[in-house]
Amino acid sequence: MFAFAEMDNLVIVTYTPGPGDLFQSFARGFGQIASVSRCDFLIDLRGLVGPLDILSNEDLGKKWAQLSRGRDVGRRTAIVSADAAIQGQLGVFRAIYPFRKIAMFTAYDAAMHWVTSISDVDEADIQFI
Repeated sequence: MFAFAEMDNLVIVTYTPGPGDLFQSFARGFGQIASVSRCDFLIDLRGLVGPLDILSNEDLGKKWAQLSRGRDVGRRTAIVSADAAIQGQLGVFRAIYPFRKIAMFTAYDAAMHWVTSISDVDEADIQFI
C-alpha cells in the first residue's frame, strides 16, 4: 500500500496498489517515524483513483492532530496526483490538516521542487528556536 522513505526533514510516501485499508496503511507508516510532525511530506498518489474516503481521512486527521500537537505549523505537504477526484479534495485536505501548507501537483518533479525549496513568501514563516 504505502511505502515511507525518510531523509533529513522530508518523508516521501509512495502509494502502490495492494490489499488492505488505505488509511490504516498510512497511519502505520507515519506512526513509525520518530520526528514525523517536524517533517515535510511528498505524497505520491499517482497509482490511486479517488475520491478518498473523507470520514477515514478525518479520523486520520484527528490521530495526526494528537500526534503532532501543533508542531507541524508551516510544514509542507505536496500531493502528486493526476486524478481529478483527488485533486478536487485539496480543500478538504487543507481543512483536516490546518497547520500544514498543502499543495497539489500532477508532476513529481514539480512537487519535489516545491516541498524542498524556500520561496520568498515562506521565508517570513521561518523561526529559529
